[in-house]
Amino acid sequence: MKAKDRSKVISLGGILIFLLLLQFFLLPTFRRTKRLNKRIRATEKELCEIKQLKKEYLAQKNYFDLTKKKDFSFYSLIEKFAISCGIRKNIISLRPVSNPLSRGYKTVGLELRLEKIDLKELTQFLTKIESSPYPISINRLLIEQDKEPGLLKSTVELVTVQEVL
Repeated sequence: MKAKDRSKVISLGGILIFLLLLQFFLLPTFRRTKRLNKRIRATEKELCEIKQLKKEYLAQKNYFDLTKKKDFSFYSLIEKFAISCGIRKNIISLRPVSNPLSRGYKTVGLELRLEKIDLKELTQFLTKIESSPYPISINRLLIEQDKEPGLLKSTVELVTVQEVL
């Protein structure tokens, strides 16, 4: 074989080896790297979502842990709000309400019937409940016109969540 032919064969062999390396090693490595980078971005996004959910969970847990404090009494708190708004005298009836929830929790509440109350007092009372740091919410609200002009009749169902022991 001549030197010229030999160099052609070596060049073709080198090109063939380069193409084989490219086809079977480099391209699959690049594809795998691209796929892994994509998976890393997706996992980082999931991690951010998990961190956000953890933050929300801890905030909710702290909020509901207020009901476990020894100084928290749902009924006395509602009475305190009613006295501070001046509607204690307008409470006609109190009826306890309780519904089971899942996994060891239940809703505990009161149905308050109010009569001869003006809109300002009712709004003040409802605002106090909603802005309370305790986990108390208004589950149901019914407002009707009273017989006397300018006064209202109202039924308010207030609930909180408590752990079943």
